[in-house]
Amino acid sequence: MTTETALDGLGAEARRVKLDELHLDTDTFQFRWEDLTESQVDDLRDALKRRKELDPLTVWERPEDGCLFVVDGHHRYEAYRRSGKALTVSVVVHRCDLKVARLLALEENTKTRLTMSQQERLDAAWQLECSEAGYSKAEIVKSAGVGNGTVANMRRVKGRLAEAGSEIPATWRAAQILDAGREQDWTEEDWDARREEHVLKLKEEIAGAVAAATRTDPTIAPDAMHRIMGEERFRQALEWLGFYEGEEDPITGVVTFKVNKQPELDAPF
Repeated sequence: MTTETALDGLGAEARRVKLDELHLDTDTFQFRWEDLTESQVDDLRDALKRRKELDPLTVWERPEDGCLFVVDGHHRYEAYRRSGKALTVSVVVHRCDLKVARLLALEENTKTRLTMSQQERLDAAWQLECSEAGYSKAEIVKSAGVGNGTVANMRRVKGRLAEAGSEIPATWRAAQILDAGREQDWTEEDWDARREEHVLKLKEEIAGAVAAATRTDPTIAPDAMHRIMGEERFRQALEWLGFYEGEEDPITGVVTFKVNKQPELDAPF
């Protein structure tokens, strides 16, 4: 069976292969800080006790020799290996060059099955940006799940470091620290990208709690933010998001916020 993939345009073949035919290269295809999460491997081994097989592994076939490398599914591979039961496993084989294979690995890593942290995504984007393969901004944004402004900022930082003759750090945080140590004029785009990183980090930290709270009462989260931020900051935030304060209801005393088409305030943060 063959299925078409949007990434390589050459098609991807679903088939069964022997487990010992598969090779690992985590330096190339694993973008998380830790190669394996033991609890995830244990969960998958338990799943194997209940059924014969896990979801297919995503595999890259190296063009020059046909060697098969695990692109996504390192935890499933390890669960199979430790179980000692699987002689053959289901895989989806992609035939493409290494540049596209790395993008495929990163896109699979950012899916919600075992979500990458925001810092891991930023580091992955930085690695692609600094790669000699020459990934486009659109490719990095799509695969790493970061914003256009973030990638544009990375390119400016990389350019400044290169111009200064500095060694390019392996992580985005280290690059930012090194860049911040130099005298420089930050552009509006730099500040926008920095703000976007803070927004995404905060979103990651509170998303679970907010989602759980709003399932039962959608007013809980904004009420909590109101109490945390205080009256003035909360109103500034609403105005920044495009709301403006309407008239107070004479009976209930409730003030209604209405929506502007465009925010009229500079960011108060």
